[in-house]
Amino acid sequence: YSWNTDVYDALTKIAPTVIATSSSWTATAAAVADAVGQTAKLQALVQQLATRSAAIKTTYAATLSQYRWDILQGGFDTGQYWLYGPGSDIGQIMTGAGVQFATGSAQTPGNANRPLSYEHIDVLADAGVIGFYANNDGTPNNEGPQLFAQEGFKALDAVNAGRLVPFPDFLPGGYGDALAALDELEAGLKKLQAGTP
Repeated sequence: YSWNTDVYDALTKIAPTVIATSSSWTATAAAVADAVGQTAKLQALVQQLATRSAAIKTTYAATLSQYRWDILQGGFDTGQYWLYGPGSDIGQIMTGAGVQFATGSAQTPGNANRPLSYEHIDVLADAGVIGFYANNDGTPNNEGPQLFAQEGFKALDAVNAGRLVPFPDFLPGGYGDALAALDELEAGLKKLQAGTP
């Protein structure tokens, strides 16, 4: 990004400087680990994430097979929400733990998000569960409250059944965030398994 590449020369006069790639949180983590000589610690975190994902996939296999998920963020644009697919950062974490995606998220290409207007809330109609970007108290983040207030959203089967799972760590910046997102996923799966919204 220009806001950090433009100051690279000035920063290198102060101290050795590395600008990590922003292509994905895993690429950033790898660049930072290499820069500070902590690749062994990075590999331990990679393994921890894989082990935790596999445990969730096994423990909650029946519940995971019962529901298909859409994952979204309220976004920052009035009248729009952002739908995320399996190739997004949060989507990859959830896929690794056995989450299957409903049509809306499954048809969201690439590693980014797809903005949709409130007129297209019906894209979420076949979701058994909706995961959403949340504040630390579990309330929807950004423009999420406006989305949740829409009559079309309130009419969705997943919403009526209380199958909404908050993810404060929806936008992972590192392995700590990714592991926290798995904790949030597991908390949601426990409620689904127990039949309690």
